[in-house]
Amino acid sequence: MDGIAPLLETRTDILSPSDYNYSVSFISVVPPVVGTVAESVRSINRIGEELGRDFEIILVYPPSNQNLKDKLRPLDHEITDLIPLLRDFGTFGRGKQIAFEESTGRYIVPFSSKLIYPIEYADILHGFLKFRTRRLFFSELPLINRDLIIDVGGWRDLDSGEDVDLYSRIAMNYGVLACPSGLLSSKEQVSSETISLRDSGEFLERKFSDQFRIIRDTIIACNHSLSDIRELVKIRRETGHSSKLLTYLISYFRSRIYHIRPIMYTRNNLVILMESILESLILKEYNRLSVDEDLVTLRLDPVILRFLLSRSKLFRDMRSSLEFFLKDQL
Repeated sequence: MDGIAPLLETRTDILSPSDYNYSVSFISVVPPVVGTVAESVRSINRIGEELGRDFEIILVYPPSNQNLKDKLRPLDHEITDLIPLLRDFGTFGRGKQIAFEESTGRYIVPFSSKLIYPIEYADILHGFLKFRTRRLFFSELPLINRDLIIDVGGWRDLDSGEDVDLYSRIAMNYGVLACPSGLLSSKEQVSSETISLRDSGEFLERKFSDQFRIIRDTIIACNHSLSDIRELVKIRRETGHSSKLLTYLISYFRSRIYHIRPIMYTRNNLVILMESILESLILKEYNRLSVDEDLVTLRLDPVILRFLLSRSKLFRDMRSSLEFFLKDQL
């Protein structure tokens, strides 16, 4: 009963019909090397058109990326709502904040230019936009009321975990309505992509200075403790990933003297966010969006899943419910 008690508390938000005139801003920061950006933008444009309301697509990328300029040139006349912004943004967090500050929409939809999104996401977003709620809408295409981003301080200048850093603040102050789906392939549809935890195979190919920076920023975003770091390294090794404890420890101590400090709550920020998502799923709040329940799937990176089971009592207590949403991942 202890695990479910917090889920039975009355939500503070009241869902009511909106006036449906709010515009949407799709925003993305394009990494240096990405071959799918044009296809990704086209898929987002189709979703925007299907929504049937004013929208814009804002892409932030560095002026030095001539290859990307060439890829985007055919879209200039094809997509009238595309706004390319040439900026030296430094980090993904700073780039997203630039895109947000330049946007005009009442609702913000961050997307990954590495993914091509099926048109069915328009129906999911449409279901959410029919209501007014001051919460984070979490899916592979998250949707956030502009006021919430402003209220909690926006994206910070981090190169990994910048979404965990922002979304955990929103989760703590406003809550989450979760509707992750099975629309993307299992390879694409992982939480590490949605919440920008950059810890994949390409990470190991970077320079040591980049690795230290990315681990440091992840630690700051998630508010990882030394105990969390030891547990993560242990899990990564057991799942076949190359992880050096010394690298993580050095990054941890660097995070404690860096000018951007972790936002510290009583728990790890990644745990806070993912528990909020699980609570919403257990309460089946996605039914408010008229979504087919069989479509609802929470796909997690194996390392993140094991970490959450280790660090979250809710994830352990609600394992049977979790299995329903994880499908074949446990």
